Amino acid sequence: MQKIQTGVSSIALCFLLGLGMISSVYAQAPAQAVQTTVSEWVQGKEAATKALNNPQLTVVEFFSTWCSGCTAFAPHLSRINNQFSDQGVTVIALSDEDKDTLTAFTSQFEGGLSYAIGIDQNNTLYKTFMEPLGENTIPYSFILNNQGEIIWHGHPADGLEVTLQAVIDNNYDAKAFQQEMSNEQDLKKSAGLFEAYAAVAKFADEQELARQLAVKVIDCSKSKPESLALLTMIFLHDFNDYPMAALAMETAVSRPLTENETLEAIYINLMEELEIPSATNKQFLTILAEYRKQGDQRLLTNALKTFAQHL
Repeated sequence: MQKIQTGVSSIALCFLLGLGMISSVYAQAPAQAVQTTVSEWVQGKEAATKALNNPQLTVVEFFSTWCSGCTAFAPHLSRINNQFSDQGVTVIALSDEDKDTLTAFTSQFEGGLSYAIGIDQNNTLYKTFMEPLGENTIPYSFILNNQGEIIWHGHPADGLEVTLQAVIDNNYDAKAFQQEMSNEQDLKKSAGLFEAYAAVAKFADEQELARQLAVKVIDCSKSKPESLALLTMIFLHDFNDYPMAALAMETAVSRPLTENETLEAIYINLMEELEIPSATNKQFLTILAEYRKQGDQRLLTNALKTFAQHL
């Protein structure tokens, strides 16, 4: 059916182009101290230098004066600095712009800005912090712990204040954050692997390579059941790759879900988006139920091959 083909292909394109943009934060390697040397300070030198030379809980934000989002968040960052400074937190904002430009920037705010502002000449620190993440947006903030290790990063409006409070209250799970970021990095990798798979899958003499790539795509997507559901349908319809569709579905079945979600609901929502008829949806759910009972990959592969004829 042409409508279904268009829908599935659109979802495939979203998978290829969009997985790397799932969140405002990206993966960070296991926490390690980062080197922080600022070439010149516009304001707040004493407090900032003390925080960097003798690590304490520190916020480092990268910004530019031409960035509207940075300008909009500046008063909030100043408030955060005022709120947490008595609890041992130092807030530092860094830009590669010159001192006159940065001084003019601070003067536009009534009462100025309370946090330290430094010049990151040649974007040296920006590269040190941001390049390992594959991130290039601003404003972007990092929280460093008492060992100078990065324990959180992201857009400052997406959790900076809440995370600071949790850290101060000893209620922040840095390992859980690292795992979440690792999962998102895997999802980001899967987009590139999927592109490689799509390029070779059409060649008969490259099927083993295609299989290896597909397995890696599925493995990198295992933390997100919605991605595994997408892969199931893409492998079925766009590539007639029934073994890999079965593997994606098997992997989805094996992964834990949150308390309020079910794999059946995830697949139903996807098929509804693709405008697949409800009768066909029910057939797919029957296949899923049978696999849950029997756990037979060969039977699952054959059942999906038959099911694909209805797409």
